[in-house]
Amino acid sequence: SSRRCVRAAVEAARMTAPERSIVFHLGFQKTGTTTIQALLERNRHRFPEVDIRAYGQATRDVRRAGRTWCATPTAANEARLRAALADAVESFVAGGRRHCLVSDENVLGRVPFGPTGDVLGWARRILPMIEAATQGIAARFVFYTRDPEAWLRSLYNQSVKRARVTARYEDWRRAAPFTVEWGRWRAALQAVTDVPVELVSMEGELERHGWLGATLLERVGTRPETLANLAIPQPRNPSLSAGALHLMRAMNRLPLPDRTVIRISEWVERVDAMARRRGPGSPSADTAQAADAANPAA
Repeated sequence: SSRRCVRAAVEAARMTAPERSIVFHLGFQKTGTTTIQALLERNRHRFPEVDIRAYGQATRDVRRAGRTWCATPTAANEARLRAALADAVESFVAGGRRHCLVSDENVLGRVPFGPTGDVLGWARRILPMIEAATQGIAARFVFYTRDPEAWLRSLYNQSVKRARVTARYEDWRRAAPFTVEWGRWRAALQAVTDVPVELVSMEGELERHGWLGATLLERVGTRPETLANLAIPQPRNPSLSAGALHLMRAMNRLPLPDRTVIRISEWVERVDAMARRRGPGSPSADTAQAADAANPAA
């Protein structure tokens, strides 16, 4: 068939072209991933040798297949994920560029844990699938990390904002089935794949460069002079204030469709950001501060 002919041509290109590399940036969630993706999109014209695939449409099929498998890890869903990965790698090879940078934290699930497992367990299953899809290509996995307590609180905030969590932080934290020890996490991931696994401290990279994403770009051969002249975006997807978080927990309890609640959360997020920019004295900021004072453990 024509599809088999295309695959044969791509396989020939994979074997005869100069060494190709592909870097998978798969999170973790709430470690600056949205900001990094904005950086890659804003500066993609500066990387002519790199196939930039930063969330959105570029990673849609793999993301959907990954999220579906994490929620329902059946053999059929695994087959769909493997097929999506094979198609993504095939399109990179067919495109003729030497390097590919894939950035999408939600390939490893929409939430950090759920009835079928948690992000570490899902990653330990998915990384070998990616390795199988990238045979003949120099691959690397890069995960960003941050201070464990700050990370957990930010994960909780995102779960309230987008996943309809209603519990207070302390109860949510007790339900989390993992302990965050980044060295052990890296060892657990490296144990299931021969592809190098690299963990990058979010705080360390900010201290070295003042912005996030430098390590990823270095891994696809970006020159120092290019790194020094990038357009750096403002931070994206900030956590909600305690007042806004309290409001969203209340919204999450209402018998509303998920899509409606997500739209409400997006509106709350915009109003919360406006209140922070305006500072103390604005009605929205005063309301948020009052709610914060009334709910110190929010």
